[in-house]
Amino acid sequence: MKKATDKEILDAYKRLKNVPKVAAEFNMASQNVWKRLKKLNVRLKGDKFTKEERALLREKYSMHADAGTINVLAKIMGRHKTSICAEAKKMGLTNTHREKKHLKKFDEKKIRKLWDEFKKTQKLTIVQFCARRNIHSSTFSKACKKQFPGEWELTLDGRELKGTRYKLGRAFEYRVKAKFEKIGYFVLRSPRSKGPADLVAIKKGRILFIQCKRGHPVWGKEKNILIKLAESVGAEPLGIYSAGFRDIKIRKYVQNDWEELPLDNFK
Repeated sequence: MKKATDKEILDAYKRLKNVPKVAAEFNMASQNVWKRLKKLNVRLKGDKFTKEERALLREKYSMHADAGTINVLAKIMGRHKTSICAEAKKMGLTNTHREKKHLKKFDEKKIRKLWDEFKKTQKLTIVQFCARRNIHSSTFSKACKKQFPGEWELTLDGRELKGTRYKLGRAFEYRVKAKFEKIGYFVLRSPRSKGPADLVAIKKGRILFIQCKRGHPVWGKEKNILIKLAESVGAEPLGIYSAGFRDIKIRKYVQNDWEELPLDNFK
């Protein structure tokens, strides 16, 4: 069997994070893998903290703990957050009564200002944005989701254009939702497509059950279930799909037939 190169072993360890698993992958003894990684100056799980690392912890831990950015310190030190906290506890640096300033609630004015700043950053993730401002990412996320639910999803989806099919589908659903809200509908969304209708749009005298598809119309079994459900409650079944980057096409279904209608028909 061909001998594994240093790069192959290093890549496997980065992926598996486990010496025995790397050894099994290359049919090697764990001890030999451990020696090769140590020669490459790779910090292995369980390695003791050096004097320099302990000095850095003493200097920086309290500041990062107050700001809720231990994950940033962990990245700087090349250590796992759990290891950092465990070592800090051994050194007597932790304090269960520490005032967690980063977990304080944001007032409406401050969260709007931060949210507007986040939208302007374009490429930063939530964690990166919060780390730069010494605010807790979880607290910030919860506050934004609560105050700007529609904007929150649309903004994050816009930054995940090359993401999973679900993320792309979700982005399209929110685009359709925004269009119907703009013409006066109250629109409910079914999370993760749990139901025949992705969206239910309601306004006085009109209920729309909407199934959204990226790139192609709704057909087959999905269409039939949507029609049956809509008819049972007196709603209109619509299949909406994308036609280019910004345009949408709307089909209204009636049993085995359909007609394509402009958005203006639903005002």
